[in-house]
Amino acid sequence: RADAAAAAGALADSGAAFIMASDLRRAVETALPIAARLGVPIRIEPRLRERRLGAAEGRPSDQVGPGDLGVTGGRITDPDACPPGGESVRQLYERVTGLLSELLSSSPGGRLILVTHGGPIRVARAYRAGRGIGEMTWPAVPNGSVVAVSSTEAGLARPRRADAES
Repeated sequence: RADAAAAAGALADSGAAFIMASDLRRAVETALPIAARLGVPIRIEPRLRERRLGAAEGRPSDQVGPGDLGVTGGRITDPDACPPGGESVRQLYERVTGLLSELLSSSPGGRLILVTHGGPIRVARAYRAGRGIGEMTWPAVPNGSVVAVSSTEAGLARPRRADAES
């Protein structure tokens, strides 16, 4: 709650017309004070959900092997790895960059706030920098992080396709 309040303060002068939030409870709870502070509506968007981990859901990360996650030491080691019933990093990348592409084409230059989770934030950062899945990293993302993404940045104007990377 303190992180959400701090994010609301940091975004108070953003000029955002609306907030788009993951449909998961924690993201919606984070979006509420931001929306109240800005006086804008919240649109719920399931494509902003965290990566689905299937059988590994809820298990501590030290109990899930890198072979299941495809991530080791902050690097993507296998973008197609996923736990049984889960989602690969490549699938996450395609889902989130698809949404970002839609948003950029439907409202170029518009300001909006996305309230999401660590995985989609990592993808948005890679997308912003014009990095495909093969160049993407997996750094820590602290709760309450505010990451600015501009549609005028070169990487966003020409994102690389996820299936073009190895």
